[in-house]
Amino acid sequence: MQHHILTPLGMKDSTLLVREANPQLLTSPHVEENGRIVVSKVFPYNRAHAPSSTLYSNIEDMSRWAIANLNHGELDGRRILKRETAELMWQPVVSAFSMKEGISWFTTDLQGHRLVMHDGGDVGFESRLILAPDDSVALIAMTNSAATDKDYLQELGSEALKFMLNLKPSPPSSTTSSQGTAPAITEEAKQKADEVLASYVTALGGRAALEKISSQKRERQFRSAGNCFEWTGGNV
Repeated sequence: MQHHILTPLGMKDSTLLVREANPQLLTSPHVEENGRIVVSKVFPYNRAHAPSSTLYSNIEDMSRWAIANLNHGELDGRRILKRETAELMWQPVVSAFSMKEGISWFTTDLQGHRLVMHDGGDVGFESRLILAPDDSVALIAMTNSAATDKDYLQELGSEALKFMLNLKPSPPSSTTSSQGTAPAITEEAKQKADEVLASYVTALGGRAALEKISSQKRERQFRSAGNCFEWTGGNV
């Protein structure tokens, strides 16, 4: 990751290792507990988890990542991906969450604008990256707070897209996907995610083995990023 993506794109404040992140830029994860927003006591960081998450980054670095994708894999003369490969990743191959999914990218159409996106989430962190490649527009939103009854990240993304793409007001009956953001996770989707997670834990040798790995990494009781948020999308 460092050699093939982060260094070539100049993402100097991004890392998969919390000990390498700038401590002055780290943020703490927040969750809802007994009706109050508090700093999370959970720090589920371990190396086995890293391929799908735990990229500590900030808005500047993620903007460089977004621009590189808008440029089909190139930034400042450095190419990290063949143009045809980048375009292939955006091609729909399956339907998921009422959207189309390519290779690690979800795609949809919003009032004639093609959108390519991916969300991320972990304990106390949420992130969202939306590309409108035909309009040369990208939207990045990150928060160090878990979702409550009100999805502020989705609301922010929807309002920002309306402004940047000059969208018409959506009718009250329109679905979440027509707002240009990933739809809310259903109970069926959550159940499916739990099944996938259970298989993942089993593949790692069971919960006991996973907890052993996690315990070796719990040196701090906060999750990163801040100006360095934890980016948890699986396509970086």
